[in-house]
Amino acid sequence: MFTLERLRDLAAAQRAFDRWRIVYNFDRPHEALDQEVPASRYRPSARSMPDRLPTVEYDEHEIVRAVSTTRHYVRFKGRSWIVPRAFCGERVAIRPRGADGRYGIFFGSREIARIDLSEVSPCETGVRL
Repeated sequence: MFTLERLRDLAAAQRAFDRWRIVYNFDRPHEALDQEVPASRYRPSARSMPDRLPTVEYDEHEIVRAVSTTRHYVRFKGRSWIVPRAFCGERVAIRPRGADGRYGIFFGSREIARIDLSEVSPCETGVRL
């Protein structure tokens, strides 16, 4: 099977991962699959992935901010609010979430972060962005 080996560089690590992936998916039975191998259950999706996702559109009345390509926050009401790094370079909408200064930060229809104006922004506490 496999022996413990010291990997000299990233290329050697990739070769070891490639060998293991074949064993894991095609040779090694899995109890959770009634002793079948994962490759026996795999079915490719009938849907193709587009080369580029469509740009998310927001209504003209919405508060829209562009997330920097280098820093994962948006400015709102004179303060900075953290959003997940995956949204760097994207446009997001800030929508009220009831009263009391609470807002959601949305990418399309999905809420990705929250703003609570009654709290100190993590950006103001010295949290490293």
